[in-house]
Amino acid sequence: MVTGRRVVAVIVAVLGVAACTGGEPPVAASTPSSLPVISAPAPAPTPSVSPSAEVVLPKALSAKEREAALEAVEAYRRFVDAHDAVSQSGGKETDRLLDVAIDAALSESLVFAERQRGRHGQLIGDTQVQHIRVVRVTLGDGKSTSIPEVIIRSCEDLRATKYVDEKGVSLRTSSTPLVWDTYDWVRRYPTEGGWLVSKRGNVGVASC
Repeated sequence: MVTGRRVVAVIVAVLGVAACTGGEPPVAASTPSSLPVISAPAPAPTPSVSPSAEVVLPKALSAKEREAALEAVEAYRRFVDAHDAVSQSGGKETDRLLDVAIDAALSESLVFAERQRGRHGQLIGDTQVQHIRVVRVTLGDGKSTSIPEVIIRSCEDLRATKYVDEKGVSLRTSSTPLVWDTYDWVRRYPTEGGWLVSKRGNVGVASC
């Protein structure tokens, strides 16, 4: 069953919310100008699929915060897998997104899938998540209307994939980034099924 909050997201998608093209993760329509600063050095990247990517947590987390962080990371991994599956289906299996995304992340992914269908594009291969770093965990005091949120930074590597049309011709240009420094805002909506990716922001980089 699609809830009211997701119906709104689908309507936004139909109206044409912007999303990037070319087989890459959709870039958030608006990203805060001041992203969280990560002071510790990132771990050395090790090529891997998303389930085995190294996860780095902040040092000072309570037991509840740690549990929330790990649950949010699993939600992010499910999103990556679902997004890949939709792209591999040529943008057809969009129902997979309803269980992993909400708000801007959902609407942008639906728009991307629609454009992919229009171009007869298909992703060949899987996104490799090189590392996952939990930047911030916000659970609130349980009394306010604030939504529990975990901000995750990751490196998504598409160099082992292809993005082709129905004839097998590449739809990527030479300037298409294949490695993305990505932020995901993962929020917990108990009435929507738990932790879901709510918003994304990414930038193409040379390497992780």
